[in-house]
Formats: sequence, structure tokens, C-alpha cells
Amino acid sequence: MISLQELKKWLNHFDTTQLGHKSIEYLDEAADDATTCEARRVILGKLLENAKNSLNPYEFAEASFLAGELLCEKDNDFRQAQPYFEQAAQGFLTDQHRHAVALWALGFVERKNLSFNSGYRDWTDARDMFEKIAQTHEQAGLAERLQLAPWYRARLEEMDLDIALTVEEAYSMLDVFEPSPLDEISRELIRGAVTLINKQRRASAFAVLSMVRERGKLAGNYLETPAGLVECGLACYQMGFRDEADALLREAVEKYHPFSHRQAVAGWMLGCLWVGSDPELARREKSLADLRSSLLTFETLGRRAVQQNQKKKACWYQARIPLLKNVFQQLNKKWLGA
Repeated sequence: MISLQELKKWLNHFDTTQLGHKSIEYLDEAADDATTCEARRVILGKLLENAKNSLNPYEFAEASFLAGELLCEKDNDFRQAQPYFEQAAQGFLTDQHRHAVALWALGFVERKNLSFNSGYRDWTDARDMFEKIAQTHEQAGLAERLQLAPWYRARLEEMDLDIALTVEEAYSMLDVFEPSPLDEISRELIRGAVTLINKQRRASAFAVLSMVRERGKLAGNYLETPAGLVECGLACYQMGFRDEADALLREAVEKYHPFSHRQAVAGWMLGCLWVGSDPELARREKSLADLRSSLLTFETLGRRAVQQNQKKKACWYQARIPLLKNVFQQLNKKWLGA
């Protein structure tokens, strides 16, 4: 996973720091191991006050970014750090490169704070910005610009790996070949549950999700039952209830038709649940087993699509499977050293 330390290097990769000498002094003081958490917050306040008065419009944005990174690195305080990254993303609006980096950092922190939807949106927005920058350099036809494109392409590969291991990205694959089997009433209930989740009204959201699950059990279309379970599992995950999400998605995998596309997707969602956290060994092994099983199903479906001359499906699997394989291998190496 791309770390905040790496993102700090990305921020000024093509330029020098926007910080003045006084801001740098404040940052050095705040980063000192001898500085207490309480003192660090006071110093960061002085840093931002100084940067806000700077004639350089980007100094406050960079100071905010680095203040947030310090709070995460030194104090493991992602909750207090989030507003700093929000300020940085806002302050870099007119600098597409730095804005994208700050947006990715914000998404990283949001996901740490269990704001998975917001984090996923910021990650995909940042990735799209880097893609546009890379394309601009590639299309410009100027040698000096073309030298920049490979750097962005390498970073995009890293971004794609992180995004591919999000539950939200996995969910986006669920109905890629067929529309959702859920009826309009269930879809409306799910939209209501998401609204309640965003408002932190979790008890009310749980009540609505229970209605979705019950409707799925009574539905005439057998696919509605696992589809409802997937929706409820995703919602529980986005509220921070990973164990509940695990149980719901596992039940969905069992109820989908064996070796079906949706079963593979639900299995991949299941494997992604604990990514970004620091699960115990048994949990890591179970998640990797879920991802491996899902990947094998995707490969089987890809071969079947080729054999049956289903060109659309075959192209989709051929484009997606190499990334999923790479993602699985990287996570396996990180978690088990295998």
C-alpha cells in the first residue's frame, strides 16, 4: 500500500518545496522525537499560522499536508490529521499534480478513519488526475514531457494495486455483465441505508438493512437473496463492522451459483475486507484463501468465455485477471512473506 511517507516524496517530485525557512523550522521542531504530542500540536498551530500569512499561495497547503503526515507518523492520530489533508487538497486545487497527491493522502486517512466511501472516491479521483497528466505528457510529443510520463505510469500501477484491493472496487464488478436482480423497492431501501450511514445513524441503517435481507429471502428470483446479502455486507463494512460484513458476504458466496461471476466477485470482496488493517495471522490466511479461490474462479470463467466465443466477457477477464493476480501476489508477499 502506498504510504504517507511515499506520498510526501511524490508531492514535490518535480519541484522544490513551497515552504519558507520559518515553516521548515517549525516542521523540524514538530518532528523532533523529544517533542511531546501536546507540544507538537502547539507547534503545528504556529506552523499553519505562519504559512497562512505567506505570499506563496501553496505554502499553507504544503504545510497542512506535512502537518497531517506528522500527526499520523508520530502520534498515529488519523482522526486529527484528516482536516489537515482536506486543507491541503483544497489549497492545491490549481496545481493538478499536488492536488492529486493530497487527494490520495486524504483518501488514505479517510479509510483509516472508516470513511471508506469517501476514501475510495478520493483515490479514484486522484488516479484519474494522474492518468490525465500522463496522457497530456504522452500526447504533447515533446521529449522533455515524454520523460515525465513513465514516472506517472509507474505511480498509476501502484495506485491500481491499492484500488483493486478495496471492497468498493470489487463491488463495482458485481453487475458488470447483468443488471442487479434486486427490485426497485430493495434498491431504494439500500440508498436510504447508505444515506443513514453517511449521517452516522447506524442503528437506523441496520434496521433498513434487515428489511433488505428479509425481502431477499422472500423474493421469487433466487439471485435476490445473495444480492441482498452483498449489499448488507458492503454497508456493514462501510460502518466499520468487518466481522458482520464477513459473515454476510460469506453467506452470499455460499448462496451464489458455484463458479459464477457474482460468486467470484463476492469472494473477492470478502478477501478485501481486512486489507488496510493489521489482522492476525489466521485472519490473513483466511482472506488470502478467499482471494485465491475467487481468482481461480475468474480464471475458469475467462477460459470458458474464450471457449464459448463470448468476446465481451473474454476481453473483460483478460484485461482484469493480470491485475488481480499481481494484487494477490503482492498481498501474499506482504502478509506471509511468501
